[in-house]
Amino acid sequence: MPSNHKNKRPLLHFLDSQSIDYDTDVLLSKYSYVRIGGPADLFISPKIHELPPLMMLINQLEIPYHILGGGTNTLFDDEGFRGVVISLKNIKGLYHDIENNALEACGGEGLQRIVFYAERYGLGGVERLAGIPGSIGGAIKGNAGAFDMAISDVLQDLELVDIQGQVSYLKRQDILFSYRQSGIPKDCVITKARIMVTPQDKDIVKEKTRQSLRQKRLSQPVSQRSLGCVFKNPQGHFAGRLIDEAGCKGMSVGGIVVSHKHANFFINVGNGTSSDYKRLIDKIRERVFKTFGISLELEIEVVSLTT
Repeated sequence: MPSNHKNKRPLLHFLDSQSIDYDTDVLLSKYSYVRIGGPADLFISPKIHELPPLMMLINQLEIPYHILGGGTNTLFDDEGFRGVVISLKNIKGLYHDIENNALEACGGEGLQRIVFYAERYGLGGVERLAGIPGSIGGAIKGNAGAFDMAISDVLQDLELVDIQGQVSYLKRQDILFSYRQSGIPKDCVITKARIMVTPQDKDIVKEKTRQSLRQKRLSQPVSQRSLGCVFKNPQGHFAGRLIDEAGCKGMSVGGIVVSHKHANFFINVGNGTSSDYKRLIDKIRERVFKTFGISLELEIEVVSLTT
């Protein structure tokens, strides 16, 4: 067990005593869309009811931690993570709350499962979210969206657990959403969320969903290994267009290449590393600033060795 192993002993005892799912030295590349990342000291996959005491203990022991949903916009370090990764892979579930015209989903549920569930049962409102990977919890934290729509537009309310193990309930109006961000602290886990939907003709919902997918596939490299948009769109601009007009399409560092289809997507075409990815980020930022005087802000999350 690495550096702060003494602090991990009571945590391991707790995990064993409560029969909570965990493993050691897990390669994070297995949980990254770009297949990048070294080993995490501890990889814990709790159920919802196990989260509050787990979070409280990790906080008390002062162990570095990272909350992992779908891993679709997270760049892990090549050397791994010297701490605890809390995976939401066992926090899943989805059902139709007919009385409140909503879909209730657990925080680790895949956003696309929600979209296709709505399509199957003729529930309109989330069609434009089609093609966005990752978990519903991560999508809400980052206020993910597409085609002039954000997930905050259809969020009704949510449940979350903070690092002290406290459970809270928030309505949409209680959350300070803005472009690609929310006021929800990084150290909180979204355990449940209700998304507003409206019963509609199934064929209409299906066609709208398929149209959104077609638009995505035409404009983005959805079949390649990327973390989605690397940079946020600066006010009044599109990051992809700035990168393209700065002459960066096709630019590469090691195994990471700027997509020819959409310049705000970086593709792992081989054995790319986080070091390659970060160097490419720096090169693109420098070129865009030199060309336009605009500083690009990251949309993806970069997790360092100790975060």
